[in-house]
Amino acid sequence: MLNTATAAPVRSGAVEAELIAGADGLVSGHSVTVAVRLKTADHWHVYWENPGDSGTPVKVTWELPDSAKAGELQFPAPKEYEIAGFVTYGHEGEVFLLSQLNLAPNVPVGTIVPVKAKVSWLACDPNRCVPGRAELSLNLKVTATDPKPNRWTTKIKLAQEGLPIAVQGTAKASAGKVTIEVPAKNLPKIVGASKPAGFFPAQSGHFKIGAPKPSVTTDSTGNLKIILQKEAGNDLPDEIRGVVTFTSGPPFLVKAPHP
Repeated sequence: MLNTATAAPVRSGAVEAELIAGADGLVSGHSVTVAVRLKTADHWHVYWENPGDSGTPVKVTWELPDSAKAGELQFPAPKEYEIAGFVTYGHEGEVFLLSQLNLAPNVPVGTIVPVKAKVSWLACDPNRCVPGRAELSLNLKVTATDPKPNRWTTKIKLAQEGLPIAVQGTAKASAGKVTIEVPAKNLPKIVGASKPAGFFPAQSGHFKIGAPKPSVTTDSTGNLKIILQKEAGNDLPDEIRGVVTFTSGPPFLVKAPHP
C-alpha cells in the first residue's frame, strides 16, 4: 500500500529533515499546508532567511507535477546567536518551514500527487559549522472530500499560529540610517503591555546586524519605531521587511515601503 502524507526522515550530520503535510491528502482545486521539518541536535542551529553576519539560509527547491504549485516558504521568528563577534539569526530544536501546496482544479479523485523537495542548510554549534542536505518526498492522494487529519495536523496548525503577524509601516532613510514607524492603529490589540525585544531584518546585506544592533521601541501611545543602520554601498529594497519579537506574545512581520 502506498503511504501518503508521510515519509521516513533523513538525517544529515546534526540535523534530521522530513517533509510532512497537515492532512492525509488534498482536494482538487484546494490547498494543503506542507512543511519541511528540521530538528537539530542539542547546541546546534540552522539559519533563518537572513542569516545575519555569517551563515547560509535554509534553501528549499520544490519538484512538483504540473498540477501542483508551492507557495512562498514561511519562516518562524528567528533567534539571535553571537559567536566569535558575529551576530547571526537562526533556529534550533524542531522548526517547521511552511508552504501552501495548491492543486489545480479537475485533478481526478484517487490521483497520487508526488511532492519532492531538495533541502540544504548550514548547521553550526559554538565550535564548528557543517553543511547538510536532503532529498525529501511524500505522496498525497486526491480525495473527494476534506482529507482526514494526521499525526502532524496539530503541530502544523501550531506552527501556523506562531508565524509572525503581518503589519504595515512606513520607512524613511536619512544620514546612514533608516527609521521604520508602525502606528498603533496598525498593531493588533494583543500586544498589550508586552515590550519589544528585538528586530530582525529579513533582507540580508542592507543593514548592520551588530554594533549597533537594530533598535526597536514603543512610545506612550503605542506607536512602534525601528531604527536600522545602513550598510554602505547597498541600495535599499522597495519594501523593507523584518520581524519584531516581544517579551511575550506573538511576533510581527513588519512591511514598510521605501519611497
